[in-house]
Amino acid sequence: MRVNSRMGRGRVVWGTNGLPWRKSLAPLKDLGLKDETIERVTRTNAAELFDL
Repeated sequence: MRVNSRMGRGRVVWGTNGLPWRKSLAPLKDLGLKDETIERVTRTNAAELFDL
């Protein structure tokens, strides 16, 4: 899975279409992603993208 690679994890941002965020995170965790990848996808990448 490329998103788990060093290069791939910096290119994905997690989002939801209004579902409760905890419910929509469950399928993400079921993908077998590394903890570092989940952190980048759900938080760090968006913070860098929007300069937060």
